[in-house]
Amino acid sequence: LMLRGNCPSYRRNTKVQHHLRCKKSYQRDLPRHKDDHPIRTYHEPLSRDDTIFSLASGSIAKSAVAIIRVSGSEAKSAVLALTNRKDLPQERIATLTNLYSPINGEKLDRGMIIWFPGPRSFTGEDVVEFHLHGGRAVIADTLAALGSIPGLSVAKPGEFTRRAFQNQKMDLMEVEGLSDLINADTEAQRRQALRQFEGKTGEKFKEWRKTLLTHLAHVEAVIDFGDDDEIGYEVARGVVPKIQELQESIKFHLEDGRRGEKVRDGISIGIFGSPNVGKSSLINELAQRDVAIVSSRPGTTRDVVEVTVNFAGFPVIFGDTAGIRESEDEIEMEGISRAKKRFFDSDIQLCVLDVNDTGDSAEIYEFLNPKVVAVLNKIDTEDRIKSAEIYRKILERGVLPEKIFKISCKTKAGFQEFLAGIQDLVQKSFETTSQETSLITRARHRQGDFNLKFNLRKRLENST
Repeated sequence: LMLRGNCPSYRRNTKVQHHLRCKKSYQRDLPRHKDDHPIRTYHEPLSRDDTIFSLASGSIAKSAVAIIRVSGSEAKSAVLALTNRKDLPQERIATLTNLYSPINGEKLDRGMIIWFPGPRSFTGEDVVEFHLHGGRAVIADTLAALGSIPGLSVAKPGEFTRRAFQNQKMDLMEVEGLSDLINADTEAQRRQALRQFEGKTGEKFKEWRKTLLTHLAHVEAVIDFGDDDEIGYEVARGVVPKIQELQESIKFHLEDGRRGEKVRDGISIGIFGSPNVGKSSLINELAQRDVAIVSSRPGTTRDVVEVTVNFAGFPVIFGDTAGIRESEDEIEMEGISRAKKRFFDSDIQLCVLDVNDTGDSAEIYEFLNPKVVAVLNKIDTEDRIKSAEIYRKILERGVLPEKIFKISCKTKAGFQEFLAGIQDLVQKSFETTSQETSLITRARHRQGDFNLKFNLRKRLENST
């Protein structure tokens, strides 16, 4: 596929213009996105005879209002059949009316209908929305009434959005953004999904695509007309710096620390330390409920205990791990092995130590580094001489002073300062501004960008 180039010399050259026109000639019958660039679709043909309906306001449960959506060529038949009207209501205007069952003529409810004639609708087809009272019987009877109308069938999960995609109302990035927006549990997830749904994420990909197609046109023109004196190879050589700039842009977004994926799937914070230092008590306080067993007996926690929390507007997965120590117990050894693995896999690592450490935490100090957050627990029984020695050891391992917190899970002393510090760390690591958008939010995006970067580098190496 070709788009018109931006090179002035090419725009003046009639042979190149002819080349571009020839390349465009076979695009005329291709479907086009709303931004008017040609695409190829690989989906199965959309049946125009199939009209679908479904509850659009969530699961069938008691609520004040329920919305049932119908999309397809028979949507107008659904309106006339359920309202006993002879004509359609005014488009895009909420109309109050009685609804009747086409099965036996019984009155179902009194509600509003909104008529959206295609293509100015969510799916691009004729769409009608029935706004009803949210009782289970009202919903069930209305769905049964729609199912009795010839040509209507129950929509499969995601089928309304699929039709919107197939009818060029949304691109794939926007579809994924809509899915993430519906499933967003935290403020950060909502903001990221909304930017993607509104097309802000896709703008950068479209910019990359335009750059590739523009310079592909220049290179192919040189291939086709390279023997012509009016077209010099300096045009092709001028493509290389632009492609190198594109490659650097892709590399920059690939090296984002998987920020978009972490916000979408959850930020992992591992809690580790020696036995009986308060790890389970800490995760219970963070979750505001009992998720881990607290006991004075060492080795109580064997497996990783996880809890997902809406923490400062971000989805955070806290993981309590087995106490790290020397052990002969086979099960406890497996728990310690999993704890160490979780330590290295976590996005943020919390090391919990007893402020009056008796020497049992010697192995733990080997895990400390500038990225670790050190939490000194049990300050309600603090021995200042011992705690000062522990503080010195922690600093020697490179832990930053602003990442060292003193708390008491028993009295809650120091807890607000600790929470504020972790909140600040999460925000600095994963928050994006309205101008700064995470392009990569799924593994599919990362793999596609990596393949593009790899192929660009390979082609550049072959060209030199």
